[in-house]
Amino acid sequence: MSEAPREAFAPSLAAPFAVSVALLLAALALAVLDEAVRRRPWKAYQAEFAAREARRLETRLSDEERALAARRASPEYASLVRESVSAESAVDPRAEKESRRGLEEGEEKVSGTLSDFRLLRGRLLEAEDAALRKGDPEEARRAEGLRPDVEAARRRWQDALETRDAARARLAALTGGRDALRARLA
Repeated sequence: MSEAPREAFAPSLAAPFAVSVALLLAALALAVLDEAVRRRPWKAYQAEFAAREARRLETRLSDEERALAARRASPEYASLVRESVSAESAVDPRAEKESRRGLEEGEEKVSGTLSDFRLLRGRLLEAEDAALRKGDPEEARRAEGLRPDVEAARRRWQDALETRDAARARLAALTGGRDALRARLA
């Protein structure tokens, strides 16, 4: 029995594939057209809202401008401006700069001494814990030897806090009146 020869290649599917791709692209184009152009009923509402909101904001802005102009025209405001100018001239820029630098240095010193204090206190607590866990008299002596260092670090930290607070008070005394007037004018 002889068999019929088989074809070496199956029929090409390029034509059906090209037709389906063309149909898919046409459907996509119609969907985008429908969404972007034809089916946007809310667009009119959006335009109306934008116009109303613009009018509302313009009204509010003009009301605020009138209120600000009225405030600036008041005698109290003029008095505050004069006081502010005199307070500005009363503050010595060099003294203010010096006070601010002293405050910054105080903040750095507080930060550094606090770190030292915490480190030493942590070592003390570790040594005390080790002495209690082990019951070792050597660890207990080591912990007792750390106590004066921790106390000295605590005193340095408190001194730094006092120095920083004094610098803060000097700066507030120097610029407090001016800053209060600035706040009232704002």
